[in-house]
Amino acid sequence: MKKAKRTAAAAAAFLLLLLSACGIDPAAGTVPGVQGVLPSFAARRVSAWIGQAPAEAESPLSQTASPEERLSGMSLREKVGQMFFVCPEALTASEENAGAYALSEEMRETLQDYPAGGIVLFSDNIQDPDQLRALTRDLQQASAIPLFIGADEEGGKVVRIASAPGFSVTQFPLLPELAAEGGTEAVREMGRTLGGYLQEYGVNTDFAPVADVADPDQTNIVSDRAFGTDPQEVSELVTAEIEGLHETGTLTCAKHYPGHGSAAEDTHESMGHIPKTWEELRQSDLLPFAAAVSAGTEFIMTGHLVVEDTGEEETPASLSPFLVSEKLRGELGYTGIIITDSLSMGAITESYDSASAAVLAVKAGNDMLLMPEDYTDAFNAVLEAVENGEISEARIDESARRILQAKAKAGLLQ
Repeated sequence: MKKAKRTAAAAAAFLLLLLSACGIDPAAGTVPGVQGVLPSFAARRVSAWIGQAPAEAESPLSQTASPEERLSGMSLREKVGQMFFVCPEALTASEENAGAYALSEEMRETLQDYPAGGIVLFSDNIQDPDQLRALTRDLQQASAIPLFIGADEEGGKVVRIASAPGFSVTQFPLLPELAAEGGTEAVREMGRTLGGYLQEYGVNTDFAPVADVADPDQTNIVSDRAFGTDPQEVSELVTAEIEGLHETGTLTCAKHYPGHGSAAEDTHESMGHIPKTWEELRQSDLLPFAAAVSAGTEFIMTGHLVVEDTGEEETPASLSPFLVSEKLRGELGYTGIIITDSLSMGAITESYDSASAAVLAVKAGNDMLLMPEDYTDAFNAVLEAVENGEISEARIDESARRILQAKAKAGLLQ
């Protein structure tokens, strides 16, 4: 108990240091020049994350089971499995067989042999409300450990459920337009709306908000998905969406660290390159991620983006120990789940096979690996790397613990 108290105190002290380093006044709860970036709700979320009791038990993300007890009873295979967030098709013989609308016996058996930590759904997995409820229910029942079930429901352009023809849910304009017209309250209300219907259909994790800062001189894949071009305004809006989603009990994922706004490339096709120094990123693109950390986001997604002044000429953030462990964990002080962007994207598959990408991602410090091109190859490679001593089991425990803590806060561990 004394050790736990010392750990919580140290974490709290480190968080205060981080907030000060990022230009955030912990006492005031704001970023200078940005009103409401850290309201009391977000402050309570941060306190809960570092092990302190929240001032008020208002959030539905309350702990309902002991992650440590779960962890102590898990096999190595189960712990490795928690680190994978895969699509339903990864549980079939052919991962190119898109359109898994229902859980098959084959998928059920694969999930037992290769126990994933999360399932991500796309438009090809969504037909109508009854079908989606049945799919998420059956996936949960088939998994020995409750699953994160996620979707890209950003609002605006990218919405997997709202864009499906069988659903009647609120549609939102492009995010830059919503932000310009309604500001933080409109974005917060959007978060409440998105989280409300995600929960209704059994989706507990939203791969949102987009924390990228758009570049006014660059048109790319995040230009009309980012909230805007001003880092401080984007920070405020990112916090608002997180707050809205949290009010419904939905877990959030800020993306795409360290910021996709100035990268010309589409990482679905090839590696992205950020033409900024780390110091320049600290003053711009990283501010919304610091705000997301302070707002208690459960996930941060690492992009397949090269920061060219780091000396890692072709190593993307998603596979970089320097950018994941030293910078995101160390300098920015993030203690939640770090998840890669999809490892089946061209930026990765053009240079790495599934096995090597998975091992490198774990070594870099990622807690979860999103959609490797070949799930079983990636799973087996990480398992083998632990068994032969290339990766320590303590390293796997570290990630599994974070994952179980988030699941407990979401009420998934009963």
